Amino acid sequence: MSEWTTVAGNDNKDFSEKWDFDTNKELTGVLVTKKEDVGQFGSTLLEIQDSSGKEHAVWANKQLRERFATVDIGDEVKIIYNGMVKVKTGVGSYRDYTVKVKKLEVNG
Repeated sequence: MSEWTTVAGNDNKDFSEKWDFDTNKELTGVLVTKKEDVGQFGSTLLEIQDSSGKEHAVWANKQLRERFATVDIGDEVKIIYNGMVKVKTGVGSYRDYTVKVKKLEVNG
């Protein structure tokens, strides 16, 4: 019988470190990537570059997907986490966000 060996993970991730809105309620930066249909659940992944140059991944819920539909790569964004909100009909809750944008100015 063969020996046990360790299987290495993917150290070269396809996305940046995930932003934790439970710890940091606000993320401001430039939208550098908007990836749709990511992973087995077809999720949307946003990557925001902050003022220090570091990129952060944000997994978008339905609300963020809808709000980012009109945000373009290169636009400056501010995502503010407002906490959990109960749904108006039915049972459950969702993460509520405010999204602000400064559109990229194109000269020419």
